Order: sequence, then C-alpha cells, then structure tokens
Amino acid sequence: MIKDAILEIIFPENPIIPYPYNLFGLLIIVLGFALIIWANYTLLRKISLEEREPFHTPSALVLNGPFQFSRNPVYLSVIMMAFGLATLFGSLILFILPIIFFFVFHRFLIRWEEKKLEETFGEDYLEYKMRVRRWL
Repeated sequence: MIKDAILEIIFPENPIIPYPYNLFGLLIIVLGFALIIWANYTLLRKISLEEREPFHTPSALVLNGPFQFSRNPVYLSVIMMAFGLATLFGSLILFILPIIFFFVFHRFLIRWEEKKLEETFGEDYLEYKMRVRRWL
C-alpha cells in the first residue's frame, strides 16, 4: 500500500510533463553527467583525490576546464541531473530535489569552501571570484 503510493508519487500516472517532452530530461541528465566528468577530470589533474573531497584544503587553485565558466561545476552538474530526472519522470515531487540540492550547496558547502579558498589562495581566489560566476 505505502510502496504503491510512493511509486505513484515518483512515477505518476499523469506526469506534469507528457511524452515526448519528458525525454528532454535525458538530455539534461547527459549534459550534467558530462559536466561532472569534465569537472572531476580537471580537478584530479591538478589536485589529489583526497583534496577533491569537501572539507579538505586544496593545494592548488583550479582555473581551467569548466572552472573557467562556473566556480562550482560539480554542484551545478548534480543539480542539472536532479532536474533532468524530475523532467524525465514528470513528477512534481521530484522537482523539489534540485531546489533542496541548490539550497544545501549554496547555503552550506559553497560558503565554507569559498571561505577556505580565500584563506588559502588570498588575492588569486578573490580575482577569480570576481571574474567567474558562482553557478553560470
């Protein structure tokens, strides 16, 4: 009973985005996946895997690859993929996920990371911050 109700919420019988328009969600997911691969590849070429994790101090400021266009391409890609899933399934409740991700990333993780980067890289990071937007 409860399982059926949950499945109906996630996979509604009458989705808010009908077929074939919901397939646009696949494109968004693929673009988000490509962005996260590109961002992680760019990061790992410059810093170690351990430094790549949140709450670790990086040894280098990464300014190339997708970081030329967004200061947070990894978080942006996660939001894109969540939005793509919501679009694909056409479920109103799933559209809450990218909003939650955005709020958590923006309010907690990014603030902490930016403070740490300012302390670590000083003027270089502040200049980068003025040149490149947080999201897009």
